Amino acid sequence: MFNAAGNDNRDITGYNADADDLIVVGATTSTDQRSGFSAYGSFVDIMAPGSSILATSYDGNGNSNYVYTSGTSFSCPFTAGLAALIWSAAPTLTADQVEQVLKESATDLGSPGYDNTFAHGRINSYQAMLHPLVQGGGGGGGGGGSGTNAPTKSPTTRPSDSPTSPPTTALVC
Repeated sequence: MFNAAGNDNRDITGYNADADDLIVVGATTSTDQRSGFSAYGSFVDIMAPGSSILATSYDGNGNSNYVYTSGTSFSCPFTAGLAALIWSAAPTLTADQVEQVLKESATDLGSPGYDNTFAHGRINSYQAMLHPLVQGGGGGGGGGGSGTNAPTKSPTTRPSDSPTSPPTTALVC
């Protein structure tokens, strides 16, 4: 499960609600700095873009337009989306392995390795797709890897019209 770190610029080190099945996401700027509003500290697992995100807006009078907005509530779904991309490329991965890929493929920011400002770093979709667990197909329930999970320019098979089984683990923001 994914959780937005919060927009109160506070150190959440030692927060007692951390759990192994919870990925807490902080926000970065377009220049890979920690967003000034983003919570930080050892409770935060990973960072993702969250400042000046172009989004749609509705003014309540039937008018919609585009606006730039910010918050860890944008960082969180970017990270959950990357987790879904990882799982789509390597569906046999366990939830723990997906988390491992997220953290190990992140672009390290700040002090080398994990730090209380940038956690494991900013998510990196490209590096996640190149991660050995993704390229090898993972292992969670067998399967293993032929190394054929790299993106292709065109579909290798025709999509099926048949429904598929839902994932066994939910991604929630």
